[in-house]
Amino acid sequence: MAAGITATEGNYEAGNTVRILSADGREIARGVMNYSAEAMDRIKGHSTKEFASLLNGEKIYDEAIHRDNLVLMI
Repeated sequence: MAAGITATEGNYEAGNTVRILSADGREIARGVMNYSAEAMDRIKGHSTKEFASLLNGEKIYDEAIHRDNLVLMI
């Protein structure tokens, strides 16, 4: 699900590790992305069921970062 993602920054590919920041800019986690920056720009703010229509045939994952690939920093 990407419904809680409000913004992304930078240029990254699927498989890259990214920092996850809170609304006030604090780093709260790091994780391995399932989607590129370009794909995230299309799906951020949307539910998983909308991904297929937004990604035009790209591989669909249920989440931007799976919890098994996430480390909390708080």
